[in-house]
Amino acid sequence: MASAGAASISAPSSTSSSASSNSSFSCGNQLHRFRYVLQNINLEAIPNLATSIRASKTPSPEPGIVCTLDPEPLYGSFNIHFRLDFSDGISWLLKVPARGHSGTFDESDAEALRSEALTMRLIKSETSVPIPEVYAFDTSLDNDVKCPYTLMEYIDASPLSIYWFDVTITEEALEQRRTKTLLDLAAVVLQLNKFRYDQAGRLLYDDEEAVKGIGSVRNYDLGAIVQRAEQQVAEADDDDEDFENCDDSPLFCEAGPFSDPKKFLLWMLDRRDSCKLEYTKGTYHLLRVLVQWFLAGVEPQLDDTRSGRFVLSHPDLDLQNILVSSDGQIRALIDWDGVGTVPDFMGNNSYPTFLLRDRDPSWFYAAQDNEVAMSQCSPRELSRYRKIYEEAIAGCLAERHDETLPEDDWPSKDALKKTTRRSLIIETLQYATHNVMFTHRVMDLLFNEIIEVVRPTPGIPPPPTQTNGSGDFQHDTSRASEASTETNINGLLEATDDIDSSSDSDTFEDKDDNGFGAQEPDSASDLDSDLDSLTDSESLASVDISSNTDHSNHLVNAEQQWFEDNFTIYEVGDALAAGTLDERRMKLLRDGFEALCA
Repeated sequence: MASAGAASISAPSSTSSSASSNSSFSCGNQLHRFRYVLQNINLEAIPNLATSIRASKTPSPEPGIVCTLDPEPLYGSFNIHFRLDFSDGISWLLKVPARGHSGTFDESDAEALRSEALTMRLIKSETSVPIPEVYAFDTSLDNDVKCPYTLMEYIDASPLSIYWFDVTITEEALEQRRTKTLLDLAAVVLQLNKFRYDQAGRLLYDDEEAVKGIGSVRNYDLGAIVQRAEQQVAEADDDDEDFENCDDSPLFCEAGPFSDPKKFLLWMLDRRDSCKLEYTKGTYHLLRVLVQWFLAGVEPQLDDTRSGRFVLSHPDLDLQNILVSSDGQIRALIDWDGVGTVPDFMGNNSYPTFLLRDRDPSWFYAAQDNEVAMSQCSPRELSRYRKIYEEAIAGCLAERHDETLPEDDWPSKDALKKTTRRSLIIETLQYATHNVMFTHRVMDLLFNEIIEVVRPTPGIPPPPTQTNGSGDFQHDTSRASEASTETNINGLLEATDDIDSSSDSDTFEDKDDNGFGAQEPDSASDLDSDLDSLTDSESLASVDISSNTDHSNHLVNAEQQWFEDNFTIYEVGDALAAGTLDERRMKLLRDGFEALCA
């Protein structure tokens, strides 16, 4: 049985077939990034350290208990782990960060390690969330081990990845096990909603290990990793020794803390805007607009005075970080690296990472490998399991309603499910803002989904264009999606919050009252010209479509051709960035996005 006390851990001889957005530039085997830790760590001191700490925590320790170190380390993306076995059957795990060596480990790394360890203790003491117990930690290199470390409980269980794709049982049994895991997971993670704060970031602790505030957000800096790798490749000769000496340690970036959800969502994108290429401007600008619209829907009144808008949440609920028993019962949640608070709409009510494979671009490429593709759920299966999970979340939340509120104010189960469904969109947007390598790929996926919602229906002519009383045409595109006319994300269409001027001043010079730069139409507006392309000489408002089949077909074909030519991610994005997106395409974009968020 594969056991784990930290995420993504493997034996040195194993080869991981999974792709991850956290995977860094690799020079050779996975252990390469830990070579400096392995050169400096004092392995002989680890058993004595564990024995001493255990004795200090046990009132009457049994004499003669021996601790031995497993010679084969386990490792993940950012940490290496050493298993310790006591002669009475107890096992511990010592975790050392890949950056835990002289010249690399800095104050930020130390703060991150301390915050993770103490947050795990906080969760362990105040909830029933299954989590390894932290026995000790050290944030310096000045100790017997010669490395910073966390010493914690070893959980004897298997990663969910093993049982989720178990081919040794019937499909019915597998479905029952998966469903049980999803139900258990929902009940577990919702306990974290009790930890509410006014900012997003990691928890800071005083000398008494009590929470004293919120610190910065720390993210894996994939862009910096890629730049470093490109530079090393450019400077390296064909000699293998050049690659043996290359630096592939993890790199991180920090910002915050954030009291504004929008700034939290966009800070990684903001870091790129200063050096963005011309062809990226449209896509980046479209991404900003969609983030703003989403926020206008989930938080129609962004009241900075409202407290508790940020919740403590696990940073990566992926298959390898969920340990289960053979029947699917959750034994532990592991790998709390980067744990902190996030906006509540993308916190514990959201889908776990492993149900978002079809949204994560790193898995798009991994799935091209047949072995990887065989070990993943299809998009249809993922959609079905997301429905099961949103039902589980809504059911748990309904049972835990706020009894201080009048019964009429309790949210309905449908409203609770909608909260979880919307997390699919915000997680997709976050993939785009955080991952420099896949921003365009993610935005293509999202925009194509919008296209499918608002695409003109073949064989159905466009509705008559009406005038607005001043002679300007207003083309009605509401028939593009029946769902979009029936749903409204809590005032999404009425949102008038401007795009953040600090980051978009170069593209939003002449804004309309919605802040999207749409030009005011005049008697010779672009909108009028667009509509003229659909008919030769007469206003669409005067055409009797039902009485003229040939003309109707002409309009249908013209409408579809206009849509294919003008409603593309590049046309829309560039027009948004230039402040020239017309009302017609703006409405199509908003209707489509609104329908996706419904």
